Amino acid sequence: MSIKKYDYLPHLDFETEWWYFTGFLNEKYGFEFTVFLAKPRFLPLGGSFMAVRPSLTHFTVTDLERNKFFFTEWMKWTDFTHEGVEGNLLKMRSKYMRFETNGKEDLIQADGEKYELVLHGENEKGIVPHGEDGIIEMPEGKSYYYTAPRCKATGFLRIEGTFRSVSGNFWHDHQWGNFQVKGGWDWLGIRLENKTEIMVFSIKNKKGNLISKYLSVVLPDGTVQKFDSFTLTPLSENEKYPTEWELEFEKGKLFVKSAPIKQVIRSKIPSVPEYAEMLSFVEGTLSGEKIKGYAFVEITNGMR
Repeated sequence: MSIKKYDYLPHLDFETEWWYFTGFLNEKYGFEFTVFLAKPRFLPLGGSFMAVRPSLTHFTVTDLERNKFFFTEWMKWTDFTHEGVEGNLLKMRSKYMRFETNGKEDLIQADGEKYELVLHGENEKGIVPHGEDGIIEMPEGKSYYYTAPRCKATGFLRIEGTFRSVSGNFWHDHQWGNFQVKGGWDWLGIRLENKTEIMVFSIKNKKGNLISKYLSVVLPDGTVQKFDSFTLTPLSENEKYPTEWELEFEKGKLFVKSAPIKQVIRSKIPSVPEYAEMLSFVEGTLSGEKIKGYAFVEITNGMR
């Protein structure tokens, strides 16, 4: 099977699913907005059953202007038989969050205590299936995985009562499958100034052994190149969540360094593992040319 036209919608037959957004606005504010869905439960409703899924939203802001990292989360139960999908439009909302997508445009809203973000995004480069026809190896199972690597973003950000217009771009990931988050991974979503994007995924089982790795390059014209051979090396020693990395493959060498703010997410929900989601900056060479840009680096489990 491969990625299909309406795969931006929820998949009730799978245990795990998430929509993931990371972006950089006004060259000052990094953000993550993620909606996680867990395995569906079927609850009795009259003479039939209602499919509901636990839904968890994570929202972060890396505020370079104030040298702060903000994180909050919201939990709810989502009933996709009575809400959530209207025709070909996905709508998910609670008191503090809102997420809508038609596969080409996204609306995200997150209202935290100190930061509120409302963004409209427009997909500029289509979607990129990773792995073999959009399927990758994950800890204890497989996952469908595609990326919209560059979405034009406009909206506003409220910081402690003050509203400001923001613009920039974000990266939209969507994964779903029958897998467990029991291992760990190092993931990089790199966005370069020449409108090239690079996805790097190094995945380990719960013993810390590498089980799969992927590297996809999206060129400015949308052409996708995939590479099996690459090295991703942490350069900052003795850190659970390394803040400096070197990526080397046949097209070039890039150095990635986190913004100088601790960006670690600790959920209040005991079953949700701690992870790092770090706004970072990139310099290096690609196809013989000097290049720079920004990235988000995600590290789960912190296994070296």
